[in-house]
Amino acid sequence: LNVLQAFIDNSNQDSLNMTMDYDSNSIIDALELGEQAWALNHLTKLDCFGGTADCNLSGELPQNLGDLTELISLDLKSNNLTSNIPETICSLTLLDWDSTGDLSSKSHIYNNKLCPPYPECIAPYVGDQDTVGCPTDE
Repeated sequence: LNVLQAFIDNSNQDSLNMTMDYDSNSIIDALELGEQAWALNHLTKLDCFGGTADCNLSGELPQNLGDLTELISLDLKSNNLTSNIPETICSLTLLDWDSTGDLSSKSHIYNNKLCPPYPECIAPYVGDQDTVGCPTDE
């Protein structure tokens, strides 16, 4: 739950999709974020793209993202995520990445504002990113 809460805390609260607020308390709680699947108290799926799962996330990816070691599916495409991708994402060895979105069973991170350099484990799958505003090596 700490990673889910970090996604919420890192986001601009005004941009989050409030239709996820299922208990109508005007706060997106960790268990309300996107579409989730759990097995044996481990998050196995987090979908934050499209329909009721459209989270409108912004800000940085959580540094503790790698704590989700049982994650099989992660869809963060077309949000407003910024900054660098934490190296801890390389701990998510059960994910099957795809940069184009051709297969629905794949994990996606493209169409955000994530800055290079990308962790080697995910670099081929980052896809299109809006890197305007990213620091440059000069």
